[in-house]
Amino acid sequence: MPSFFFKGDSGNSSNTIVDPSQTLLFEAQQEFINHRYDKAIPILEKAANQGSIRAAMHLASMAMREEHRRVCADCQVAAAWYIKALNLLTARAPNIPCTTESLELIEQVVELLMSHMLKDIGSKEGRTLTNILWSMGKDLKPRAAIKLGSSDVAKMTESDQMQVCYARAMCITIYNCRGFIYQAERNNEKAKHYYTKCVNVPATDIHSCDVAQKSAELSLGYLDRDSITSCSPLLTPSSPTSSIHSAHNCSGCGVEKAMMPVCSRCKVRRYCSNKCRLDHATEHEQECVTLRESRS
Repeated sequence: MPSFFFKGDSGNSSNTIVDPSQTLLFEAQQEFINHRYDKAIPILEKAANQGSIRAAMHLASMAMREEHRRVCADCQVAAAWYIKALNLLTARAPNIPCTTESLELIEQVVELLMSHMLKDIGSKEGRTLTNILWSMGKDLKPRAAIKLGSSDVAKMTESDQMQVCYARAMCITIYNCRGFIYQAERNNEKAKHYYTKCVNVPATDIHSCDVAQKSAELSLGYLDRDSITSCSPLLTPSSPTSSIHSAHNCSGCGVEKAMMPVCSRCKVRRYCSNKCRLDHATEHEQECVTLRESRS
């Protein structure tokens, strides 16, 4: 079978992203432990510039959080570091390592796009991030399509089988994000196309991907309803008193953001991410009926 799997310098399959700056990461960690953040950040920047994906991820995450609280900070700074991390990862294409770290990176980028940059998808940073993700989805597709129940499994190491699972997880995450963005742009046909691709990827044991596939199924259900053919199921129509650009609180986690997707049925409850919408679904179910009846 084709050699889809990333090989380390030793020629053995690797379960982790090879990081050339482990010493710098350790130094930065010690500075954080001692609350010397002003010293830790330059060390992380040096590590990232030396090719450390993990350091770039840390810097991006820090740009999105203030004192570990869910407070939206500088999306452009975060996007720049995520772009660097993704470029370091995709430099190995088509043999992109499919690992826990790779999936974590993609999930963080998707969270940034879906929860913080939805209205800025057309920006330079937004276009760059989405272009890299969409290209990764194409590169990962052959690995994600490998059937682990086939005769090829006997020829694969356990590490290679795990990479197939992570390739599927990464594709699921990317397809769900792509469907979400097209849905937000009111391109329902393309949204349905990528939600369907997300659902059709063989399931994994990774919880976040199970959530993404269930969310894609829900979104497909919304898109198939006759009542939403004339307007977006994600965004309420703009009006002088209720604009999609106004700040609202997420009904799931409470975070305040502008341009948050709204429940397509009751048109009241808003969610900062598909995860929050899915987590709140059971609690919202009866309330949704009541809110719809009150509007009729």
